[in-house]
Amino acid sequence: MKFLLFILLFFASCSVKTNKDTVNVSYIDDEKDLANLTLIYKSDNDSIYEIEKNQSLEDLLEKGSKKINLIDGDTLTVILESEMEIIHAKTLNVIDMVSFIVNSYDTIYINKFKGATEIYKLIKDQKKSVIWMDSLLIKKNNSYNEMIELYNKFYDLRVIGVMEFYVPNLPYKDQWDSLIHEYISVNYRYYKFLSDSIKALDKKGDILFIELLRAHQYKNLSSVNRLVSNPILSKLLIDDFVNVYSFKNKNLSSIIASYFTYNFIRNKDVSLKDAYLNGFAEYPEELRQYFKFRSITGMNDYKFSRETIIEFVDEYGKEFNSTKPLSSLLSEIEYGVIVDLDLILQDHNGNETKWIDLLKKWRGDLVYVDFWASWCAPCIRAMPYSKELKAKLKDKDVTFVYLAFNDKEDAWKTMSEKHKIGENNFLILNSRSSGFVEDIKLDAIPRYMIYDIGGKLIHLDAPGPDQKEAFEVLTSYLKD
Repeated sequence: MKFLLFILLFFASCSVKTNKDTVNVSYIDDEKDLANLTLIYKSDNDSIYEIEKNQSLEDLLEKGSKKINLIDGDTLTVILESEMEIIHAKTLNVIDMVSFIVNSYDTIYINKFKGATEIYKLIKDQKKSVIWMDSLLIKKNNSYNEMIELYNKFYDLRVIGVMEFYVPNLPYKDQWDSLIHEYISVNYRYYKFLSDSIKALDKKGDILFIELLRAHQYKNLSSVNRLVSNPILSKLLIDDFVNVYSFKNKNLSSIIASYFTYNFIRNKDVSLKDAYLNGFAEYPEELRQYFKFRSITGMNDYKFSRETIIEFVDEYGKEFNSTKPLSSLLSEIEYGVIVDLDLILQDHNGNETKWIDLLKKWRGDLVYVDFWASWCAPCIRAMPYSKELKAKLKDKDVTFVYLAFNDKEDAWKTMSEKHKIGENNFLILNSRSSGFVEDIKLDAIPRYMIYDIGGKLIHLDAPGPDQKEAFEVLTSYLKD
């Protein structure tokens, strides 16, 4: 079991296009008067679990993202800057995130078994779930019912408008304008009631809950605006919510992140390149920087060319004198790596070599290549079979090679040690920029290939070690 200090997919094959970076670091501004939180992770598989705390966008742009990966058996010590905080967790490369509220000196157990995740602490030997849902803030009263009724009216009118092939809010503009004023009034009255109710309790964490309530209010208002596209509501959202205060508040950062997602990332009428070049001039300077950062990461998510992304990264660096928040993306796109037609590989000691040179070294042997990654569950599940296959062929001239594709060095080393993948195990340093990867169309792993005794590729998509055909195919080439 390893102990870590931290501040702050399963498919038949794993996509290799969206692997995200994480930083295994210990980040502490000042340990004085800060309390510890202990997280204990257990799982029945080799899925990697990603943990992060709420982080202000100001902090994100200054210091970069703070995340850590956990595997089964890990214990994580988190330094809390306040008595009560929200922690976010999810399986690596999976979108859905779980949030949970913790108190200083809590011990939280995260159990992931049979596809279900349980997050709890023990109180008098009894499990108490700490999973947080926004619905826990909601109390139903007359204002709440009025809001729901008005929302349904907006939705129904929009559906009618679409069915009649009109621009949704055009034929009902007067009615919608009247309703939107009423909705805003009811909304603010309702959330003030909730906020006052929390303040009246005068308990620990009331500031956190009030800020979470404000983020929930933004979600509510913005969901209505996505139906009606009302200029009055649009201006209200920016003036009251999408501002520098939210930018600097770690519990309100989701407001600005959500605003950018819906207005730029998911807006089919917006080009991220054009939005970046236009400069977001109507927003405060702090938000402009964040929006440009998100534009670049969005380009990467949408699979813009590596050359295009590098061009915008360079522009960002010139304008803001730092690319710190883009460090994850820079690693992913192999920023600064010279394009090479061959694979550039690194062994566990940090020594670099090229694939073509290794093939020359192994001439006289069949070479069975396993493309894998620490984050790829099917790859990990196949490893015991690979060891069995290797044992069966130990007296034969067969070399087994393991190439970690689109992976991160720390995660690669951790999984290699856990599963005892030692000999001929290399990290590919240019997964994104290698011409070799493009030539063999490596877009999913695990993937297996076979080279003959002369170093010629003879099987581009060989059977995996968990298939009996793998032994049969290899031995057939040995007979030849």
